[in-house]
This record gives sequence, C-alpha cells and structure tokens, in this order.
Amino acid sequence: MFISVLEMFKLGIGPSSSHTVGPMVAARRFRDHLEEYLLDHVEQNNFVVRCELKGSLAHTGLGHGSDKAIILGLHGYVPEELVEEDCDALVERLRHRDKVYLEDGKNLQFRVDEHLVFDTEVTLSQHPNGMVFKLLDGAQCLLSETYFSIGGGFIATLEEVATLSAPIRMVDAEPYPYPFDSAQSMLRMAEKSGLSIAAMKRENELALAEQRERAEKNLNYK
Repeated sequence: MFISVLEMFKLGIGPSSSHTVGPMVAARRFRDHLEEYLLDHVEQNNFVVRCELKGSLAHTGLGHGSDKAIILGLHGYVPEELVEEDCDALVERLRHRDKVYLEDGKNLQFRVDEHLVFDTEVTLSQHPNGMVFKLLDGAQCLLSETYFSIGGGFIATLEEVATLSAPIRMVDAEPYPYPFDSAQSMLRMAEKSGLSIAAMKRENELALAEQRERAEKNLNYK
C-alpha cells in the first residue's frame, strides 16, 4: 500500500491538528458541497448555514481554535493557504460578517454567535470529534453532512468512519515505481536500483503528482 509523505507531513495552523486543522478542512468540504447543491437552487430564500460541534470539539474547541477553524473553512480558506496570513486578524474580520459568500455570487446567512453551536450535551457515538453541518431554510433542513476529525488533520464522513482502521488512507501501491510493504523489501529495492530510500520515495511522489495532474485535466474536460 502507498502513503504519500505529504499526507503525513502537511501545512496547517495550530494549536491542534484534530481540533483546528480537521474542522477547517471539514468546513471547507461542506462549503464545496453547498456550492454543488445550490447549482440546482437558483432561487434561494434566506438559506442559513449552521455548524454543531460535538463531544470534545464542543468541550475544548474554544481553547483549541475550533471556532476560528470553522469560520475560516466556511469562508473558503484551507490551512495551506494561510501560511503568510495574520489568522487572528483575518478571523476577526470574518467573525463580524453575517453571510458566507460563495464563488458563484450566492450568499448564505452565517452569524457566528447564532449559527456556530458548541453542543456539550451530545457526543456522537462514532467518534468524540464530531461536526454536523446543515443548510437550513427556516425549520427545514435542506442538506446535512456529518464529519469527524480523526487526527492529524484528517477527516472522515459518517459513512467512512466505521470502516477506517487508521486516519491515513492508504491506496494501492501498484502504480508506483518503488512499492514496498516492509523495510526489508525497501532495502532490497534500494540495493537493486542503486537509489537511496529518499530517491525512491521521491520517484513515488512524482508518480502521484502525475496521477493527480491527469485526474484534474480529465475533470476539466468534462
């Protein structure tokens, strides 16, 4: 199986990968789902975005910046884009907005004090770091997604979390030039190829980059 080194070591913001990075990634993922959903809903009627933090995120989220992470993610930011940003100043500006503005010009109501809820009463049974995002039209829930921040900045959906044995998702190693399943096989390949372990890993990462580039091109052609 193959794991990219960029999945293990990633850019992010502190203080916690599970309470800050994961929630931001989840909020941004839900924003993307909102944009897809609203393609078929041209006439919107005061739609509201709501986020409910559950379990540990609800109890310790304020101290770990989970509220800031949700605000940033819903407004379209991802951790790797914030390296040179003054995040506290950015969050303070966004906190006073009462809407989330989407890429197609649509906007949704989102007031932090009202629509970001720290639910200390309910812990989702699947994982202590749960988040429930909703798109509401009055009392009607139009769209709902549940995510779990499972460590290291990784997230899982309600469907995925039951089948995960580790936060890092591994993929089939066959497409990569130097696949290995043990240190022993890695050392054998190094001896046979004349490459260092770092050089073989680099070749695997380049192969992954090429796969992603082809996938993006195919997506753009559709």
